Amino acid sequence: MLGARAASRSVGAAVDRSIGWEAFARLVGDAGALTGKLDADPVEFIVDGYARFRRYAPRLLSALSLKGGRNAAPLLEAVTALRALNAAGDTGAHADLPVGFLRQKWRARVIGKEGIDRRLWETALLFGIRDGLRSGDLWIEESRRHRAFSNALVPTSSVAATARLAVPFDPDEWIAGRKAALARAFAEVGETASRGALPNGMIENGALRLEKLEPSEVEGADALILDLYKRMPMVRITDILLQTDDVIGFSEAFTDLRTGSPCRDRIGLLSVILANGINIGISKMAAATGAHSFWELLRIARWHVEEDGYARALAMVVEAQAALPMTRFWGAGASASSDGQFFSASGQGEAMNLVNARYGTDPGLKAYSHVSDQYAPFAVQTIPATASEAPYILDGLLMTDAGCRVREHYADTGGFTDHVFALCAILGFLFAPRI
Repeated sequence: MLGARAASRSVGAAVDRSIGWEAFARLVGDAGALTGKLDADPVEFIVDGYARFRRYAPRLLSALSLKGGRNAAPLLEAVTALRALNAAGDTGAHADLPVGFLRQKWRARVIGKEGIDRRLWETALLFGIRDGLRSGDLWIEESRRHRAFSNALVPTSSVAATARLAVPFDPDEWIAGRKAALARAFAEVGETASRGALPNGMIENGALRLEKLEPSEVEGADALILDLYKRMPMVRITDILLQTDDVIGFSEAFTDLRTGSPCRDRIGLLSVILANGINIGISKMAAATGAHSFWELLRIARWHVEEDGYARALAMVVEAQAALPMTRFWGAGASASSDGQFFSASGQGEAMNLVNARYGTDPGLKAYSHVSDQYAPFAVQTIPATASEAPYILDGLLMTDAGCRVREHYADTGGFTDHVFALCAILGFLFAPRI
């Protein structure tokens, strides 16, 4: 038809010569039906699979001992009703079926002018069970994966006898203490503001306004820093690695995956670490050094260099740095901050779903780093670009020795959730996000 139109020929004749008008009418009808399905809500077609659901749903419900919390009470009521109907072999319609569990998109379809659609009601209930197990509102006593969340918690009696928490076990006592501390802080800020002595701030028309803190620099500091850099001799990065390893021995953290023994080829191991650190890859590193072939470096990378090894080596470097006299001028290692840095992927591949609109349309990953007040990056984690940064704050603080010594932790808005506030209070960390 398009060809005939472009050539100014009869469109009707083109249809006659090709498939004929009868076949053309069938194609138009099929296309219209397909378009209607694409534009429709998928819920409209779920009932088409009701017969398949009924093959296993009664046996599934009779075998599983579903439990739930208060949020799942309407759902459990409907499960009990369906079990009773299944036991009686009743597949007919009923006007008194429990519908309190139905969400809005289901309610408008299940409850019609003629009453409750039994098939849609049962199908909606099965989807509700699925969603409840995923969210944790429902649990199964015999299951390992879908267990009650309370099973993962340590009993209060055991904690009281063996652990020391930073908060009392009585929540009312803790909340009262927090309210009293907040009232004292409000009073102190108000009294200070009334005297006009609030640092970098003032109260105008009942609103607290804070000025941006400017960095305090000592006069002549920049010139001193430049002079110090000029006095520093030029040193090869490979020599720095060797000298540092001679003092710390961090290369021993990279053990053989089979035997657990340290790598015998220290130069080759440091070459692999350096290639990863400056992101040139072992192929270019082999070509640059000439001392090891690509296959030798690849063998070392596969059998010795892993994430746990990097974590152990980093901990050894951080501990050695903390022992240096200079670190006392930086801080005591009692405060830290964390933030994520986005790195674009080279292509779509497995990262095609890891696109964070904040960083553009390219997929990638984030490196989430914890840095102490002694300028030591004591924890580095690779996380999805779309993941919340908040839970990884606790990982960095709890899974390293340097993190456990931190008492005050800073983060940006990406690391702020109520859960992190609560857990930091329980564990004795002062959480101070920049909101």
